[in-house]
Amino acid sequence: MPKRRKKARRRADPLKTLRKFVHFTARTFSVLAVVLLVTVSGWMIWRVSSQLQNPGFAAHVFDGVVPVETIIASRKWHRIGAEPWDCTFAIATLAEGAPVEPPEDTRADPGWRFRFGGIWPWRPTPAPPLGDTTRDALAVCRSYWSDEIGRTLDHAMSTSGAWYARDPVGETVFLYAPDIRLAARIRYGD
Repeated sequence: MPKRRKKARRRADPLKTLRKFVHFTARTFSVLAVVLLVTVSGWMIWRVSSQLQNPGFAAHVFDGVVPVETIIASRKWHRIGAEPWDCTFAIATLAEGAPVEPPEDTRADPGWRFRFGGIWPWRPTPAPPLGDTTRDALAVCRSYWSDEIGRTLDHAMSTSGAWYARDPVGETVFLYAPDIRLAARIRYGD
């Protein structure tokens, strides 16, 4: 019987193995780099475009609901890098001849972000003190506008002659003050 030859074990060429690994790693890295670049670019474009929407937010909130003369302050989105809970607001000077009582928001469906009133009932000011578990959107968001605007909002909420609507937890406040020609939508939320 003839002797069987043992197959010689082939040794892998270490350089060839290294080249395959480097080629695979470079290809994988390239794909991951492209995915990361597209993701980061998309996020940056969205963040910048969202910040550009801030000035027009108040106009959108009040459009077709209350006659506005001047936009005082407007912010649709939180700042880049802000805490998850932050402030958005729309504050405007009412035009001459604005209705004495807050008009109803009769737009088809402006979406909750653009609604001015119509969610909770309008109540005459002065607003009662907040409870211990109620957020104070006016106080928290006050740092985003001038002291004069802050005093005007506080005055409108604490004296008679205006109207307010507030959600049960104090996250959103609507203010309509025809005597001092002011309308505001202030939200402290996520």
